[in-house]
Amino acid sequence: MAKELTAEKTNNAMIRTMSTLNLPPTFGGLTETSVIQSSTCMIGEIRLYAADSPPPFPWLFCNGTAISRIEYQRLFSVIGESFGAGDGKITFNVPDFRDRFPLGLNPTTSQVEGWGKGGNKEQTLTIDQIPTHQHSVGTLVTTNAGTHTHSVYGPGHNHGGSTEQTSFIITGGGYGYNHSAGRGNVGTWHKYHQHVIPMGQTGITLGYDGTHSHSINGLTDSVGGGKSFSIMPPYQTIAYIIFTGENCA
Repeated sequence: MAKELTAEKTNNAMIRTMSTLNLPPTFGGLTETSVIQSSTCMIGEIRLYAADSPPPFPWLFCNGTAISRIEYQRLFSVIGESFGAGDGKITFNVPDFRDRFPLGLNPTTSQVEGWGKGGNKEQTLTIDQIPTHQHSVGTLVTTNAGTHTHSVYGPGHNHGGSTEQTSFIITGGGYGYNHSAGRGNVGTWHKYHQHVIPMGQTGITLGYDGTHSHSINGLTDSVGGGKSFSIMPPYQTIAYIIFTGENCA
């Protein structure tokens, strides 16, 4: 069985060519069928490409560019407007993998419908996403409940008490009566008596202004800064290219 394996160096690049003529059923884990298939490409196939220069024709960068539906009719027949309709008439868009990574399509559980795009490099939490927590009191003050008055009712009043009780002594005279007493002369004599001054309450009452409330103004201590944060996993940038034609480079 003839086997041919050649190697040559061109422009500092090593090129290896393997002839499949009379290749045995297995050769280093390869078969004639697998070698042939490794040199074929499927229209719409996407590969990684580690170069700054444009890929060889008929490969194109996956950068969302609008291309001709006529010139690239083979690719259009495969992907159609799945990644963009272009101008809707004579162009359509290739996939755009700039700043994106692929997500396997699951028609039943995918978060997006069809060939969609989504996600963000950064995220800012909303209130619903923040765990339950507490804040310190901070500075809080009550406000006035508005102007109001209290009424006072104070009727007239007096104070009670009594005079001292005193006895009177009466003696006879030549032509009339003379008397002596501890409290002076009186016109009508009463042996024992006293005067009573009645007591009275002040009667002062204090009215109320009715039910009212006080509002509280102020802020609790602030926490956090509201800044977005990166959710980007570790990565290595590389280009994606898509096959558009017949001859696989």
